[in-house]
Amino acid sequence: MKKRLTRHEMTQKDEFVSRVEVAAGWLEHNWRKVGTAAASVAIILLIAVLAAQFMGRRARAADAMLGDVMSLMAAKILPAGELPPLTGETTFNSANERDTAVLASLDELLATYPSSKAAVEGAYLRGAVLLNLGRAEEARTALDSFVKDYGSSELLPAARRAEAEADLQTGHTDEALAILQDLVDNPTVLFPADAALMALARGQETSGLTEKAQETYRRVALEHPDSIYAGDAGQAVARLSAPENSPS
Repeated sequence: MKKRLTRHEMTQKDEFVSRVEVAAGWLEHNWRKVGTAAASVAIILLIAVLAAQFMGRRARAADAMLGDVMSLMAAKILPAGELPPLTGETTFNSANERDTAVLASLDELLATYPSSKAAVEGAYLRGAVLLNLGRAEEARTALDSFVKDYGSSELLPAARRAEAEADLQTGHTDEALAILQDLVDNPTVLFPADAALMALARGQETSGLTEKAQETYRRVALEHPDSIYAGDAGQAVARLSAPENSPS
């Protein structure tokens, strides 16, 4: 089904078409002055400039919509019994309610500006929000699509980490651990080795692989003693070493 343009998009499109028609009309009536070849080049250049302006406006509109999404994500969750502020600030009664509103805004962004740079971040956020909402199967599909469609994105490690979590929640343990191991083997600035090891250890523990998890937690503590995860990793080693967690 062909997507209907929004009123804003229709206005932008009409402005673009109108400018091209005016320019082409002027050149048509003055072609003897500028010459046929020059007129053709002028038309091509003018259309290119106007197209760039049109796309620039769309990019700015997409960025503004993404900014609104970010604002929603940061909106305050009201404690039980607290009234909304009189300032008109957007608030929610629960994280679930907020995430549902964020998801609706992301769907609008992706439908309106699917080819924008903002849509790349929006596609990742959509998968993450679906995961937050407990819709793990949908999140898995969304994040898998992101990985395939935006393989060069800086958000790829974060998306793969979220995809691994969705795999764990939906019972795809082998796929999850394979992703986490690959993140350990190929650390990045945005997802460094200590974070990747900690994610793998937690995934192994969740999957019931206690001995492997214990060893991976130990690697975090020993190989990255200054990591923010070192303390938690050390506690996890001690916890998994307790008699009740030892294999019989």
